[in-house]
Amino acid sequence: MLALAWAQSGSTDLVSPFPGGLSLSVTAPPSSLAAPKVSPKNQWSFDLLSVVSIANPNGAQGRLRVFGQSSTPKEAALKPESTARALARVFDLNFTQFKLDHTPEFGNQQVDVYLCSQGQPGAEQLFGEDPGTPETGGAPGKVNTIYVYQVGTLTEPVEALREIVHEYGHATLPPVKTTGGHEEWANGDLGERIYMTWVRDCLAKKTLEPADVLGVDLQAIVPYVKTKVAPSVSRVGTKGPDFAACAKGDMAAYLDVAIYAFRLLPPEVFRRALVLNPDQTPKGFLTSLMEAVQERERIELNAVFPVGSEFWVPVGKARLSGAKVIATRGGWAKVHSSGKVVLANSA
Repeated sequence: MLALAWAQSGSTDLVSPFPGGLSLSVTAPPSSLAAPKVSPKNQWSFDLLSVVSIANPNGAQGRLRVFGQSSTPKEAALKPESTARALARVFDLNFTQFKLDHTPEFGNQQVDVYLCSQGQPGAEQLFGEDPGTPETGGAPGKVNTIYVYQVGTLTEPVEALREIVHEYGHATLPPVKTTGGHEEWANGDLGERIYMTWVRDCLAKKTLEPADVLGVDLQAIVPYVKTKVAPSVSRVGTKGPDFAACAKGDMAAYLDVAIYAFRLLPPEVFRRALVLNPDQTPKGFLTSLMEAVQERERIELNAVFPVGSEFWVPVGKARLSGAKVIATRGGWAKVHSSGKVVLANSA
């Protein structure tokens, strides 16, 4: 179990699950805000606040502010402090593993989350303008915001976690425009699948505990990964990417190959594939994935499949060891593994 240090100021220090990970704190004022925060959209009032900050020798650097309303029903799974703690964990993954920080273009690198009692059930992420904030001297400022509406209806911790990390994916991951899905941009769906899978892995290894993720335990999150992530890994591993569907911008085909890359490749290679996408499309991701694979002299693939399995690998012009090539298509190779599979590129 992870140690938590509670200070008199209401600050919780979080121990990172990563070696050399971030030193983060979640801070909540001891009482309601004297001056409630007014949301940029709808101009609703929020009297509760929790803040996620990075420890820094020159002072804490805020990265997330989670605003709540004292009128929210007690049975709501999303409360400011628990939501801030869960998003702090996901931010650590983004920052430590993927080298992705919040963009300085919005809110001084802060993402603002509003847990709303009002509105129609659902959630959304918006880049917009706050009419006046202390950080901008009362002048309008660009903000990166997440709104969860009718938050009292989210009583199941797994669904609440899925909802909030989906919107955080929109707020922080490189966008990819797609067709054929329930929304135009796929970074929310990709984010929830990545983050929920990572939470599952950490709970299994006991590097996170349920209190870190809204009370979600391992048994509760396994079905999500089984239905939303495992089929994508199986499809691409067995058949390779659907190049034709990706060329048409299909969301499902993109999610399949992006999730597969997340599971198969080291974090730094997956991150490069995300950020190098030349045109924010599924087809562009296939191009950037190949570029990312060919940047490094040596890539040791994650053991997604047992030794002796046959599966597809983005290989480009790299040399393979630990596997025999059975077929090739579009820079990918179907291989029969005989041990640890490694890609080697010329220096």
